[in-house]
Amino acid sequence: MTSSSAQAAPADGDESAYYLLDGRDRVIPTLRTQSTWDPATQQGPPVCGLLGWAVTDMPSLAPMQLVRLTTDLWRPVPLRPLRVERSVRREGRRVQVVDIGLMDGDVEVAHATALRVRRQDGEWPEAIAHPDRPPDAPPRVPAAVAAGGEVGSPFTVPKVADGAQDAGFLRSIDGVRHDGATGEGDPVVLWARMRQPLIAGEDTPPSANAAWASDFASGLASYLDPRRWTYINPDVNLHLLREPAGEWIAIAGLTWAGDHGIGHGRARLYDLDGFCGSATAAQLISPWATPD
Repeated sequence: MTSSSAQAAPADGDESAYYLLDGRDRVIPTLRTQSTWDPATQQGPPVCGLLGWAVTDMPSLAPMQLVRLTTDLWRPVPLRPLRVERSVRREGRRVQVVDIGLMDGDVEVAHATALRVRRQDGEWPEAIAHPDRPPDAPPRVPAAVAAGGEVGSPFTVPKVADGAQDAGFLRSIDGVRHDGATGEGDPVVLWARMRQPLIAGEDTPPSANAAWASDFASGLASYLDPRRWTYINPDVNLHLLREPAGEWIAIAGLTWAGDHGIGHGRARLYDLDGFCGSATAAQLISPWATPD
């Protein structure tokens, strides 16, 4: 069997969203998904967001909230039309588990498992206002975030990645760092938002927005010089306490590099109201083949 390498490239000039839909199961990536690692592939955040979106319209026996999304990035995701497959692994009135596959022809390039739990009616003031509850205020909100205007990409891509500065993904995000910097070893706080919808013609679901942001947990706070080292994550794990409100999400991250080319990224996620979840990622760490 063959993959879909002969299928059409992304829609020429259309960058109105990360993805265009052909039905509910076929997605056409635009150049806004284009990776800084390889111009023929997609960047991680749109892929994670797409898998988070794919579960939002799955039927359930009761109103459900996404509380965990485990994404495995098995192969580089090509910049061409792909198919989304969905199936319910476990159905229940309190817990539902959904599998989502992202298919390039007959090849599954990414897979996600979504855990959803029933949303109960009512409010829980004792739980929210309890004196022993951990603090959940958001990090300091930069003036540019509060103003709500476009601020541009916060990323500088190393020269060893040829053409990376022109990658479409960098045109897709607004971001403001106000603590730390990649390659300097400090904890990093990044406020980020999509400049365009995830799916053309649709509002981006809050859980899909959180899935998009979760991929930044990988190497956001790496202390290794990005001109000499790569750190690619083969997975992302998102846990949500609640769905984030609004467009902006703060990713407060730390990264550890260990022995044998293995690393670990971890981040707390916030909206303007406070803490809403967390994300972790494994990393494959290696020197660039031709460092500066």
